[in-house]
Amino acid sequence: MPFRSTITALALALFVGLAAGLSARADQVDDDLDAARIKARAGKHDEALALVDALVGRHEDDPRGYVERARILRDLDRPREAADATERARALLAAWRKSAPAGAVKEVDDGVAALAGDLLGYRDAARSEIEAYRTKALVIARRLLDAGREWEGLFILDELVQVASGDDAEIAALVASVDAAVRRDYEGWKAEGPATTDELDADAKALLDRNLDAARRALRSKDWAEARLSAKAALEVSPEDVAALLALAEAHAGAGRDDDAVRAVLRALGAPKGEGRRARSQADRVVRELGKLSADLEEFAEARAETARAIIRQRKKAARAASTHDAEWLGHLASRIAPADPTVVDAVGDEVARRTGRLPRTAASAKAAAAAREWVVVFRADDPALWDTDTDEGEDRRATRIETAARSIRYLRLRRLDTDEAVIVAVTHADLAADGDADRYSWQGSKHAAEGALHLGIDDANRKWTFRDGGRIMISARGCGGWGFGHKVHANDTQYWSWASHEIGRTVFEVAVTARDLSEEERRLLLAGD
Repeated sequence: MPFRSTITALALALFVGLAAGLSARADQVDDDLDAARIKARAGKHDEALALVDALVGRHEDDPRGYVERARILRDLDRPREAADATERARALLAAWRKSAPAGAVKEVDDGVAALAGDLLGYRDAARSEIEAYRTKALVIARRLLDAGREWEGLFILDELVQVASGDDAEIAALVASVDAAVRRDYEGWKAEGPATTDELDADAKALLDRNLDAARRALRSKDWAEARLSAKAALEVSPEDVAALLALAEAHAGAGRDDDAVRAVLRALGAPKGEGRRARSQADRVVRELGKLSADLEEFAEARAETARAIIRQRKKAARAASTHDAEWLGHLASRIAPADPTVVDAVGDEVARRTGRLPRTAASAKAAAAAREWVVVFRADDPALWDTDTDEGEDRRATRIETAARSIRYLRLRRLDTDEAVIVAVTHADLAADGDADRYSWQGSKHAAEGALHLGIDDANRKWTFRDGGRIMISARGCGGWGFGHKVHANDTQYWSWASHEIGRTVFEVAVTARDLSEEERRLLLAGD
């Protein structure tokens, strides 16, 4: 056979083989979807969900599994999870259409549109607000970077990261363009903020007032050095007192240290201000003081506040419509945008922002919340190496030896602090340091090292990865995806983080255990089934 004819025949064979492979895959997906639909129509929703979860694990880039998952979760009255699945399906559509089976596109498009209309109305309205905020903030950030005010531009970019949907390449590129020394300086400034704060007793309050009075007197007489010392003394007593931070900013500005003044006002912008009229007056004053130092930062602060307040207005509409899951989602989003804004705090309180690290925790509220839940935290960190160690290096880097946990424990809860999502699995004390394999969902506690990473979390036997699943995060020694820490198949290079078998960015996970029965709400988080 001539050479050209041979090549043509090989190419044709390859094309036919690929087409046959795609057809076989499409047929298998259809069969799996039909099996799940049969279970759902028979009222066996948990079994239907397990089938769809397995399908999603095998075909993570196919939106059809997520569409069916959203329908089942909606029928199970789990609207927030259904909305998450719908958003995932919609995100996959554009790429999937390029190789979608004939006739399948319209059905999926219609399914996503129907689910989105039912589940995503409030989210889509909120994301429109976020996109407008992002556009405006990026203009301001670029203006600052172009003017050589990189530190201030970096502050705005970091604020945008708090609400970005996944990896934002444009923001990442702008951050990377900032001088490394400036980035280190900014990260150092962020780390200076207090991890915890608490109510002052009478003596501490009196001491705070004395130092504030001294700072104000020094400011009136333009004794900038004395004003700075007194303001800093007040901040030693109460690290996020807004009046003390503004006094410090004024002292810095009077001494010609405008960069330090800006940093003090930005600290005040993010500091808790409480609730009510006084808090709103204090917040307005912070923005005015910021405007004296940087018109660009004042413009950004106003845009950020208005976006958060628009989200809170959406939340009120959702609450009036009895859409509780949407109201919760919107409250969480507003807290990530402007955690200390009085309108946000008045609407949802500040505990959501404290849990996600946007505000420092109060020691008293954290202790009370833990006591009320009766969950004992044994690990909170983004580093699995801390598991089963005695570590206390800050609020989000601490752990205790598992031998100290009660022998009677029955459940383990794994929570990601960036979104406050959680899952629960049944365990015994002996399971904590072991890698389970008896059930579909098993705690993996040995912290075994392999493929460049430590493995710790909850695995799902229905999401078993093989050498063909390059890029998936493997949580367990038995080769499964799930929730927690693991390695990336084929990459085998470093530590990775995963949630529901999807890769996520570096995240602080919290592990807590309890010996009591689960509440009705907690049972909805329990992973169970074959």
